[in-house]
Amino acid sequence: MSACVHIVSDPNFAERLEQIAPSDPIWVIQSLANDRVVAVLREQGRDISTFVPDYALDDLLAVVREHHPGVTRFSLYTEP
Repeated sequence: MSACVHIVSDPNFAERLEQIAPSDPIWVIQSLANDRVVAVLREQGRDISTFVPDYALDDLLAVVREHHPGVTRFSLYTEP
């Protein structure tokens, strides 16, 4: 089980995704900038999922908890 799940709602986070701990899962908002980096990280074997921009945070957290049971710590990255 991973120590933390990272949730990125910044559509321009892009290359900064590479700085998140490789052992931790990432959930990132879909966007042109993010999708390019997501594809590369998936090829490298990273645990990375995407979500659509209109997802409510409560709904997203429920889905994340379903996919990562037992995780109690989340890091949220938002737009600056």
